[in-house]
Amino acid sequence: MDPAAAIDALLLELKRQKAEGVRAVNVSEESLLALRQLAGQPVETSAKVAPSASPTRSAAPATSSAQVTPAAVVKPVVKAPVVETIPAPPVVNLPTGSKSEQMAWLHDLVKNCAETKRHFTSQEKLVWGEGSLEAKLFLIGEAPSLEEVEAGRPFIGASGELLERILKAAGIERSSVYLAPVMGWRPEPPTPHGKRPPTVRELAFNLPYLKAQLEIVRPKVVVALGAHAHEALMGRGVTIT
Repeated sequence: MDPAAAIDALLLELKRQKAEGVRAVNVSEESLLALRQLAGQPVETSAKVAPSASPTRSAAPATSSAQVTPAAVVKPVVKAPVVETIPAPPVVNLPTGSKSEQMAWLHDLVKNCAETKRHFTSQEKLVWGEGSLEAKLFLIGEAPSLEEVEAGRPFIGASGELLERILKAAGIERSSVYLAPVMGWRPEPPTPHGKRPPTVRELAFNLPYLKAQLEIVRPKVVVALGAHAHEALMGRGVTIT
């Protein structure tokens, strides 16, 4: 599982317990150290103890220079800033043809986009929209997770299972809607296991590809699932609340 997703799942569980009235949980020191490592924080253990001539307590004055530091020292992590090297948004002019022909052309365009390909490793794939091209409901999700770029599909894993339960409760089949992420690649984290939201330039670069999918499908209702999807569509001037 993506370490960032594991931390998100832990936070959701803590919020659930809080909603049920739980006000305190016991966490061992070992668990705290594991969480710090999972979050990408280096943990250094060291012991610096002033030498002593005798195991008995001496009557040294209060101004003695002997000091004992904690055995475990956690150094704060200074995250490297995200370097903005994203070019200007592309211009997309859809060709004439059927919806399936237009979507195939668009998918090929994005898959071969030099900027998009730059953000993938050999194990990762473009996360592209899927579903009915005649859908009345168009759902836009957040930037892809590690699971999604490895599978090349949106809304899989825990978030996909939750979405399917919501759709089923509303009497909607997943195959009858169109699902698309707000961008095709996973924003590179500032730490090996970190997670960060997409930047303004990342959202802006991917927006023409998303709008082209909307233009092809032409749904009646568009739902932004999350703050980043909402920001891409509405800009930062309007909050999701």
